[in-house]
Amino acid sequence: MPHFLRRCIALGLALAACSAYATVSLTTGPDYAPFTDHNVADGGIAVRLVRATFARINESVALDWLPWKRGYSLTLAGHYQATFPYAKSAERERDFIFSDPLMTMQTYLYMRHGDHLDYDTPSSFSGRVICVPQGFYSQLQTNLRDLTARGEVRVEQAPDMPSCVRMLLAGRVDAFTAFDKLIQHVLLQTGGAERVEHSVKAVSTTDLMLIAPRNNPDSIILIQRFNAALQALKADGSYKRLFPD
Repeated sequence: MPHFLRRCIALGLALAACSAYATVSLTTGPDYAPFTDHNVADGGIAVRLVRATFARINESVALDWLPWKRGYSLTLAGHYQATFPYAKSAERERDFIFSDPLMTMQTYLYMRHGDHLDYDTPSSFSGRVICVPQGFYSQLQTNLRDLTARGEVRVEQAPDMPSCVRMLLAGRVDAFTAFDKLIQHVLLQTGGAERVEHSVKAVSTTDLMLIAPRNNPDSIILIQRFNAALQALKADGSYKRLFPD
């Protein structure tokens, strides 16, 4: 490991001594397997990574499972120190400080098998309905905002991503964007994989991160400690064991 990187990690880990919290209070949302899943023992990939990262600086995690929108709002209001896993958006960056990436995901456009929708051709969505889970940022919705404003595309809000898949299979919506690992898991649970297809190429690459509210003066130190610990996990190979390719 380069000497400079070792010094950065050591400095960042030393910040843990300045922590005002013996336990970090966090919240995340349900039904986002394999990233967050309250039905499995370790809580899913993201929960496993976050716990291991804080454990690296000898901090435990008090984790509450809440609906995504509620957890996000309560974190912003100061009831929790941070929440995860979230991708960047302009709105979120105004209110939150983002950690280094927990993981990087490929996002694809999903539609019924044989449909002809093209993410790069917004006009192909004219007269269609897209699905966006509540509290989720949708790149497709952003891409189609002009058509939506003119009433040529309708957005259907769903409680969660599995609901979007079921609505797609039922013909109630026509498309959505989602991470490949997420939909692979959902399709295993809901069935209908042979009736769903995704775009040939990924529409984007997205980082998922821990976020802490800007209005909390302790958030900067929290994120610095977290980033240093995460870098240490990656440097010694622990990260690969927690999140293999």
